[in-house]
Amino acid sequence: WSSDLVAENVSIGTVCGGERYVFGLTSNSFNGVRRPHKDLIFFVFDPETQKVVYKETLEDFTTYTALVRIPDTGRIWIGLPDGILRFDPKRMKFVQTVPWPKGISCGGIRVFDAMDERAWFAMNSTVVQFTDGPKPKAASIFRTRSPIAAMAAGYDGKLYYTQGVDLWAAPINGKGAKKR
Repeated sequence: WSSDLVAENVSIGTVCGGERYVFGLTSNSFNGVRRPHKDLIFFVFDPETQKVVYKETLEDFTTYTALVRIPDTGRIWIGLPDGILRFDPKRMKFVQTVPWPKGISCGGIRVFDAMDERAWFAMNSTVVQFTDGPKPKAASIFRTRSPIAAMAAGYDGKLYYTQGVDLWAAPINGKGAKKR
């Protein structure tokens, strides 16, 4: 499907799947568009009808960000500058924002992963753990000396991440990172 289904002259930056729909965000990073960047567009695509059934421009937000489906809850969340925004596909609207931990600001999220009821977001050198459920919350769990390039949650209880050429591991609760 062409990105023109969402809007002209944009590219699709990230997607995640739900039970019925594919959720996505456009990108200024992949489309070669020259400045000024365009506001990102959040969209909901129905593969069965091959139509975009919902879209909303995220005004004043042009930086690449995380779009994640939490496996255990099935909820769709978007990382934005002030916090994590939840989209309800049944009501087709944004319904809740969970603020980032105090002192954390998000200028764009490129590195994240999700497992069970949690997601982890690397914002340069700070890792934030987001726990979904009846009372979703975000907590800063550790900082690194330099920005994180890639990250994956392991079923062994460790969060693996890269810095430069090295692979590191930290317990998912964030204490005691070790170079591997």
